[in-house]
Amino acid sequence: MAGDPPTVVEVVAVLLEVIGSGVVEVTLTVFVSIPAAVGVKLAEPGRPVIGVIGDGSANYAITGLWSAAHYQIPTTFVILRNDEYGVLKWFAGVMKATGLPGMDFPGIDYCAIAQGYGVRAVRITSCDELAAALVRSLASDVPSLIEVPIRLQSAS
Repeated sequence: MAGDPPTVVEVVAVLLEVIGSGVVEVTLTVFVSIPAAVGVKLAEPGRPVIGVIGDGSANYAITGLWSAAHYQIPTTFVILRNDEYGVLKWFAGVMKATGLPGMDFPGIDYCAIAQGYGVRAVRITSCDELAAALVRSLASDVPSLIEVPIRLQSAS
């Protein structure tokens, strides 16, 4: 539906399309932390690196953005934002734990945080904007963050 944020599947499809375009070989780190994406870039300095990170995971080590900016490590961080600790909520359900506090955190502005650490940042609202932002980021020699609000796909 037009105007709706993309799903995770749609975001991954855009990532694969941009990466598969043959413009550049990319190392893609999926659902790992910000510091892990920085580490991959340090290990493979000649290759662009895209770290795809959930907003819950990003909160564990958001200060890794400072390292990327301070040491000018040109990594692209794609933050999938659904305003919750999705994996922890899932695990809590498996453990039959209910009513746990702190699982939702609406209103965090990851672009403002990134900019505060010195990382260029943009919030996108569509798959077309994501593709364009990825191309710009991969062509850049500085770290950047792309915040992607996502909608959860219902199991059908």
